[in-house]
Amino acid sequence: VLFTKSLNFHHIICSHKLNFLQLYTVIKFRILVLFLLGIINFKFLILLFLMMLEWRKGILQSNSSNLIIPLS
Repeated sequence: VLFTKSLNFHHIICSHKLNFLQLYTVIKFRILVLFLLGIINFKFLILLFLMMLEWRKGILQSNSSNLIIPLS
């Protein structure tokens, strides 16, 4: 499947006579966007995980008297 996709991609490049520099910038931009999104998602997951840990610690300490999560 991957092989046919790459062949199709190559065919599109050849048929459209795309400028290599233009293609490179598009690919670079996409990689940058994916990279940035990945960093954001990773940070968000870490933040969520830490919040969960703090929340559980809070529940254990206060014997579940305050179940409201502080968002500050």
